[in-house]
Amino acid sequence: MMRRIPGLHSWQPDDRNLLDGLFLVRVDRAFFRWQSKKPYLELRFVVLQPQALEKKTFVGRLYCTEKALWKFSWFLHDFGYDSYWVMSKLM
Repeated sequence: MMRRIPGLHSWQPDDRNLLDGLFLVRVDRAFFRWQSKKPYLELRFVVLQPQALEKKTFVGRLYCTEKALWKFSWFLHDFGYDSYWVMSKLM
């Protein structure tokens, strides 16, 4: 899946593409944001690897609708996480 992350792409020179490949990130913060139609968690990530991007941050959303949480549960299941424990912490 290709994503263009504004916080990371803004400083990068055009001749190098450091944003290809895999990233190791950690969740720095999570805030619950309530909206009447689609409440969501706002997640702030910090890049751990590659070292060229270390300590850069970016923000993403995890919607808390029934369908979105169901898809997230399957994502965790596919990668071997205990999705029941994670989902119980989100609820």
